[in-house]
Amino acid sequence: MSFNYRIVKPNESSKYRDIRLESLRLYSDRFFSIFEEQQLKPKLSFELFIEKELPRKFVFGCFDEDKLIGICGFYIPENSRFGEIIQMYVKKKYQGKGHGQGLLDGVIEIAFGIDTVDEIQLGVITDASSVIQLYNKTGFINNGVDKINGTIEEQKMVLTRKQYFTYKHLNN
Repeated sequence: MSFNYRIVKPNESSKYRDIRLESLRLYSDRFFSIFEEQQLKPKLSFELFIEKELPRKFVFGCFDEDKLIGICGFYIPENSRFGEIIQMYVKKKYQGKGHGQGLLDGVIEIAFGIDTVDEIQLGVITDASSVIQLYNKTGFINNGVDKINGTIEEQKMVLTRKQYFTYKHLNN
């Protein structure tokens, strides 16, 4: 198998849609979007971002030849010095093989290659311990817990440019 990590291209937006809807259908407890609502939309938000090739809003993908097997979304809010990682997902068959780390590393490299990004933020359901371990291993630190809809706990995590390059230097 040959795996390739890169930004998802405009002509691959339907592959993104398929894997995103799969993630919502199979792991509804891990995401804040609802599968039934999202599947009715003619275009998902990131589908449009992919098709427009927006540099501040993109999806990084892991491909097994031409099959999209993992995604990691990233966006920079307007007038912000931080970006946010969202929609991290790897197909079940490919989980536990380092593809989540590959996606994360790729997004971080691109994000910190943008001069205006000083910090990357993300949120993850607190009981997703293996995902939290992945983020911690990459240098993210805990930045508090929020309650979503009064019931779901979301661990907020942050990685600064300085933390990342220190982590990268120590682990190479």
